[in-house]
Amino acid sequence: MKDLNNIQIKIRIFGKNLQYLRQNSGETQNQISKNLGISRQTISAIEKGRAKPNMVTMCQISDYYGFPLENMFMEMDKKYCVITCDIVDSRSVLNRNKLQLKINDLTRHINRVYENQILTKFNITLGDEFQGVLLRFNHFLDLYMALKTEMFPYQLNVGIGIGTINTKIYKANSHKMDGPAFHFARDMVDRAKQKPGFFYVKTGNSYDEILNLLIEEINYTFLSLTPDQFKLLKIYVELNNQIQVSELLGVSQAYVSRILKQIDFTRIKKIFDGLEDLVNKALEY
Repeated sequence: MKDLNNIQIKIRIFGKNLQYLRQNSGETQNQISKNLGISRQTISAIEKGRAKPNMVTMCQISDYYGFPLENMFMEMDKKYCVITCDIVDSRSVLNRNKLQLKINDLTRHINRVYENQILTKFNITLGDEFQGVLLRFNHFLDLYMALKTEMFPYQLNVGIGIGTINTKIYKANSHKMDGPAFHFARDMVDRAKQKPGFFYVKTGNSYDEILNLLIEEINYTFLSLTPDQFKLLKIYVELNNQIQVSELLGVSQAYVSRILKQIDFTRIKKIFDGLEDLVNKALEY
C-alpha cells in the first residue's frame, strides 16, 4: 500500500510539473499534443494526475522540456529561499586559512541552530562564498545578526533569492543546484557589491524595489554600529530582555536601552517583520 501511495504521489507531481512547464512556455494542451504526438485528452489526464504515463511517454515529455526524468518528480513550482553570502574584498585577506575556518564555524552554527528551516545546508560553494537554502524566510533578523557578528571583522554582501529550483535538490550542498531562486540571489549579491556590506532581496514581484529601499535603511543603520553595539543587538534579538542583556554583558540596563533607542530598534523590527511577511507571500505564489 505504501509503494502504491508513493507511485500515486509521483504521478501527481509529474502531472503538476508538466502543467507548470507547459504554461511557463506559453503552450496550450493542443500544441504540446501535436508536438509530442500524444492526444490532448491524455495530456489533460496526466496534468490532473488521473493517468499513469508509461516510461516512453515520460521520457518524451522530459526530453521535450530538456529536463532529466528524475527532475520531473520534484515539485518545480515550489518556491524556496536561497541565501548567498560573499566576503567583501576577500582578495585582500592575508590569512585565508583563518577566513575559511571562520566560514566553516559559522555554517556549522547556522546548520545546527536553523536545522528545521533548512532545505539545503549552508556550505562554501565558490572561493570565499557560502550559500544555503531555506524552506521559509523566518527569523531572518536573528540569522542576519549571526552572519554579521560571527564573521566580524569580515563584511558580507548578502543576496536573498525567492523562487523555484529547476534541478535535483541536494540536502548536503547547493553547489550543483540551479534555478530562478539562485539567479535572484546572485543578482542581489552583485547589487550588494555596489554598496559593500549590504543585503538585498529579490522575489521577482513588482514590490521588490520598494522592499529594498526599506532594507537600505536597515543596512545604513547596521553599518553605523560599533562591534560592541552589534553584539549587544544580537543578544537582545535572541533574549528580548534588556535586564538579561545587561547582566550578560556587564553593562547597565540604561546603556542597553540607550543603544536600542539610538538605532530605533522598534522600527527596525517592524521593517524586518514586514519583510518576512512580504517574502513569505512571494513563497506561496
